Amino acid sequence: EAHCVSAWGHDFRPSYLRLADIVRRLGPVPVVALTATASPVVRADIVNHLGLRDPVVIATGFDRPNIRLEVEQHVDDKDKRAAVLDAVTEMAGPGLVYVATRKDAERCAAALQERGVTAAAYHAGLRAADRDHVHRAFGDDDLDVVVATSAFGMGIDKADVRFVVHASVPDSVDS
Repeated sequence: EAHCVSAWGHDFRPSYLRLADIVRRLGPVPVVALTATASPVVRADIVNHLGLRDPVVIATGFDRPNIRLEVEQHVDDKDKRAAVLDAVTEMAGPGLVYVATRKDAERCAAALQERGVTAAAYHAGLRAADRDHVHRAFGDDDLDVVVATSAFGMGIDKADVRFVVHASVPDSVDS
């Protein structure tokens, strides 16, 4: 997730910002930086942060026939929360619901559980063992839904995620 070097590395993985030092110390070695979500500005920032010289940048569109993007606008927060719960309850998992705060993650996961959805919250306020448990349970198909802050997106390697719902408007398309 090379976009972490630019977009989230400063907070989420500060060590990513030292990768250029490692590349310099190793000498002339091939470096590959992969991401599925970097805008042109973020791609340029990745190249800059990693100190890449004359890189080959391959960027394609994100239009995929099997992916559907939808937007629903809600003025009232209560209505928005209800719409998210209704939608997620009807969707076949596994899936992810991204929320803005730790409190939102806990509240939404509990509400989904009350509706019979096997769900768990994930955020930086959980103990490391609890975060590991949620990660493992999601990967092992023991959870239908993880309700998380953006931290959960880093390192997800699950081929059968069926939906991603953003309960709060992300900062950017990259986010």
